[in-house]
This record gives sequence, C-alpha cells and structure tokens, in this order.
Amino acid sequence: MKKILFITVFIAGALLFDSCIKETEPQGGTVTTEQIAEVPTAVLSYTLGMDGWMNKFDMLGRVDGGYHVDFGYPSLIIQRELMGQDIAHVWAYGQFTRWYGPSYVLGPDYIYCQQPWRWYYRLASQANTVMSLVPEPETASKDYVWALGKAHFYRALAYFDLGRLYLSGSYASNPQGITVPIVTNETTDVANNPRVSAGELFAFVLSDLQNAEKYLADAPTADKNTPTLPAVWGMMARLYLETSEWANAETYAKKAQAGFTPLSQAQWLDHTNGFNTPANNSSWIWCTSVATDNDVVQSGIINWTSHMSGEINYGYNGITGNGMFIDRHLYDLIPDTDFRKKSYVRPGATSGELETDLPLTAPSDVTSKTWLATKPYLSIKFRPSQGNYNDYEIASASSVPFMRVEEMFLIEAEAVARQNATRGKDLLENFVKTYRDPSYVCTATTADFVVNEIWLQRRIELWGEGFATFDIKRLNKGITRSYTGTNHPTGYRFNTTKQPEWMNYCIVRTEFNNNFAIDPDENNPAPTTPPDSPPAF
Repeated sequence: MKKILFITVFIAGALLFDSCIKETEPQGGTVTTEQIAEVPTAVLSYTLGMDGWMNKFDMLGRVDGGYHVDFGYPSLIIQRELMGQDIAHVWAYGQFTRWYGPSYVLGPDYIYCQQPWRWYYRLASQANTVMSLVPEPETASKDYVWALGKAHFYRALAYFDLGRLYLSGSYASNPQGITVPIVTNETTDVANNPRVSAGELFAFVLSDLQNAEKYLADAPTADKNTPTLPAVWGMMARLYLETSEWANAETYAKKAQAGFTPLSQAQWLDHTNGFNTPANNSSWIWCTSVATDNDVVQSGIINWTSHMSGEINYGYNGITGNGMFIDRHLYDLIPDTDFRKKSYVRPGATSGELETDLPLTAPSDVTSKTWLATKPYLSIKFRPSQGNYNDYEIASASSVPFMRVEEMFLIEAEAVARQNATRGKDLLENFVKTYRDPSYVCTATTADFVVNEIWLQRRIELWGEGFATFDIKRLNKGITRSYTGTNHPTGYRFNTTKQPEWMNYCIVRTEFNNNFAIDPDENNPAPTTPPDSPPAF
C-alpha cells in the first residue's frame, strides 16, 4: 500500500462533514447464504477478523485526506486519554487535539463522531455473524465453541464501551439514563430500534460475558492477542466496578490475577521490550500486536507508536518535536522513589543522563537524546518495537496492552475499600510497596479518601492506556489543567469541578436519520470549547 510518510495539514471543511459516508451503522449482522454454505471458513474468517479489527486501518477511507487517527482500538484509547487531564498534548495542526480541546467538531454532523460509533458497531456486527454461524454450541466442535466465546467477549466489549461513552454521566449517577440501541444476531428491524437504559445495557453486557466465560472455559490461554478466560474475568471485574457491585468486582479481579504478576522495574523500563511486547512478561492479560506488513505499520505515521512513543525519529512525536507529555502536576505527585517516574523525561535532564535510560544503537540516537533533553515531561513509557527509533517498519510493529494484571490489583483494592476502608488501604499499600515504591505509605483512612488514593495510583499506573475518561465519568471527577506552572498549552487549560460534559459522546446524525425509534432531541449536546480557566492553585 502507499506509505504515508508525510504529515498533511488538511482543509477542515473538506474533511469534517460525513455527507459522503454512504454506509449506515449499526449493521444487523445478517448472514448470507454463501457464508452458511462455507461455515468453517466463515467462522474462522470472522473470528480472526475480530482480532484484526482491533488494528483496523482507515475504516472511514479518509487517511489520504489527512484523517490520521483511524487505526482501530488504540486510536480510541488515545482519544479517551486526551479528554482528561493527565496528558498534556502539544500539536498545532489538529489530529488528536479534536479530543484534547473538545469542540463542536465532536458533534453529530462530523467525521470525528463517526469513528467510535462505526468502529464499535462493526465489531458487534462481526460478533453477531459468528453467533449466527454457530447456533448450537452444545453439539459444535471445540473450535466453534471457542469462536463463539470470543464473539460474546467482543460484543460485550463493544456495548460496554458504548454504554459508558454515550450515557450522560455514569451508571452510578444515572442508572436509568439512555445509552445506545442494541443490535444482536436476532435483531430484525434496525430502523425501529430504541436506545436502552444503562441498566438494561449492562445486564446485556454481563450476559455476553457470562457466555464468554462458559464457552472459553477450556480454551487455550497462551495467545494474549485474542480474548481468553482471564480477559473475560478482567472484563467482568470492570463491569462490576462500574455497576457498584463491590463483592463481585473483588471476586473477579482476584480470579483474573491468577497466573499473572506485575511488571518488574527492569521489565517496565526495558529499552527493547518495555511496553511494546507481551512476550517477556507475565503482566499483560490481553493486548493487540501488529506485524511489519500490517497497514498501520506500512502507513509510516498512522499508528500507536507514531503518536505515543516519545523516542522515535519519525512520526507525530518525532517529526513535530511535540507529542504526549505527562501532566506536570501528576508528575510531581509521583515520588522520586517510584520507578514509574522514569517513564517521563525529567526536567533538567541532560543528554548524557538520558543515555543511561535509552539505548544508544545508532549515531542518530545521539540527536534523539539531545532533543529529548529539551522536552521535560515527555513520555517514553511506550517504547518503539525492538527499541528501534529510526526504521518505522520495525519501530511501529509494536503491541498495545488492553488489560494488565496491575489493573486487577487496583480494582480489587477499590472494591474492597468500598466495603472496608482499612482492608482496601492495606491492599493498595501492599501493591505499591511490593511492586512500585518500597517507601510508599497510604495515609488515607476513610473509604472516600482511600478510593481517591486508588484513583491516583490508577492514573500513575495506567497512564496512556485508555482509562482516563471512563474513570472520570465513573467517579464524577473534575479535571484540572490550569494551575501555576502548568504544561498544558494555552487554549486547553480547562478546569471543571465535576465530569466534563464533553465526555458524553454524541450519536451520529446518520443513526437518527435511519433509526426512527430514537429521538435526535435526546442526543447529548455537541461540545463547545470552554475558555481557559484561572489557575486552580
């Protein structure tokens, strides 16, 4: 395919409107007679397709027009992170700033609104097709049963994310709030398909996860690039945390931990394999990996590494001289005794000092280190593949974690803290002292303060991994970007006292035009860019 090794500054009006997008979502997942005639081939194709969909390149067909954020689920992760406060994003020409500086272009008439809606419903559609092709799991072969389990997992993922994104507020604050229409393999009329309440949607998600648990019970677990039973348990822990079912969240977070151990300091900071491969650690439960010939790699710059790895000499981080920085205030909250602080360029670091933190594999890397020394707070958490900074075909063939055991430790701690503050505090303290900072002491005593401390540890541990928007909505937290010494750029220094409304996603206009059971007047309002706030401290 054509290698897109340039950065396009596009004409906004030519790209934003979705009027030339012909396809209507959600799809019904109807199975054709040809597929039925070739069931084994179709089941395999759709099952592998769901795994591959996580890295779908150019779903909207717009990358040649400059829409360089269309590379599957990793892109959606970045979008959710940037809507919060923990990434300071400096990029003058658009791309992910549409989510970092939310505005009307996230409204129902624009392409930015199309991407998550279409991606999730197409994933659910593929899952529906597999379910239609394996109608009687009791008599099916194991391969079919396992495919069915993966289909239920992926459909659960799609609707769990959709529910959290499109619900106004959170399940805890708005359990009867409306979410999205559900399309199953048995849905016959997508043109008259109403939105359902959060309670109904999350019950549907739980049912899918329970089916995934049943069908994947004896499935192989070695491949982390596809859903396995531990990933199902981890997703159930997330769901029960969302619905405030603390005992169940505790139980399933504990089940998901079995057989996994948190990353060591050496693994976390590894120059070659740090946060880019699941092969050399027992922390990652579920992830996605891309090969060199994958379209997202061959694009050159439209991929996770291009946007999230601060060390590369190409791509959106390297070419622009800007990129993804940790929020300065969050950085300052990380003790120097916590090795996770080394995931970011220390203010005042010299190029010589950085040579002890980064591999020196080619002369050009010297330039890279000199450049990095001028970028305090820049993230180097996500390493380019094989530690290669220069060759995009190697560097961008990387893996992205979707679920790690550390998250399960933190879910367990929060679920327990909601039931018993002292026990929750002890779990948190034991996790951080054992695996991250031997000097750590949790001084919180009440349940609310312990949960706040757990949220802080989630922000530090899971930075950049897609949890910011979900946690802020679930906990109804405000964001603080404006403060003395902030590293958020002017025009993006917003402070709020509660969950920002821009985290309530808008449903696309095409859905209202083609589904007459939902009311466009009930759509979440399109965001408006707020003015910079006075410094909070």
